[in-house]
Amino acid sequence: MKSSPFAITIPKPCSNHWSDMSDTDKGKFCVQCEKNVIDLSKLSDQDVVIFLKNHKGPVCGRLHQHQLDRIIEVSDHKLLRRRFPNFFATAMIALAAYQEISAATLPTNLNSLELLDIQIEENSFIEFDAASNPDSLQTLIHGVVVDSLTGDPLIYARIHVAGTDISHLTDENGQFSFTIPVDKESVQLLVSFSDHTSKKVPIDRSYLQSADKEKLIISLEYPLVYLGKLNLIDSKEYRRFKKLK
Repeated sequence: MKSSPFAITIPKPCSNHWSDMSDTDKGKFCVQCEKNVIDLSKLSDQDVVIFLKNHKGPVCGRLHQHQLDRIIEVSDHKLLRRRFPNFFATAMIALAAYQEISAATLPTNLNSLELLDIQIEENSFIEFDAASNPDSLQTLIHGVVVDSLTGDPLIYARIHVAGTDISHLTDENGQFSFTIPVDKESVQLLVSFSDHTSKKVPIDRSYLQSADKEKLIISLEYPLVYLGKLNLIDSKEYRRFKKLK
């Protein structure tokens, strides 16, 4: 099946911050630029290309670094099949539904590290109930989750113990503290927070059995995000563009 190569670039990234913009149904509104900024960061590469191909006029958008400045192959069949005026509405409805589900619920697949934007009330977590298993001794796990760049605590980051029903949210200082059965050889913590990159943190038996445990410091990275006018170019133009840089 034939395909067409494209590349997406942002020649002049915007210096305004996404968090400072007001929410809209399609993304954000930048007061300084007086423009709508469409969040395309959760769409697939092919859907972003198809959206830009079908959109009339310039697009100011939000994309992750890995979505930019590389060749994206899109099948000609998909380009033809999706060349209709309501593609934008379809993509935005799908994106809005994803965000609504993400905001309202915790992920059901606790082994998945897919990032979800979750908003949870304080103390709404599941913790191991010792009363339901009185013969099991407990050991404490405690620490703090911080942003890797700023060192700021991440409030309501989620810590889940893989293979169990134990999940916990950090408090207003980014700290967490909970117990697990002491008979485990080792555990793995799955730590996630909003758009930050999730992390697997292995905890070995020596730590679990230690009487004086050090506080765990878990840092999560925030992937680079770019805002600005999006350019969709073919592969030949992209290669010329790269040579001129």
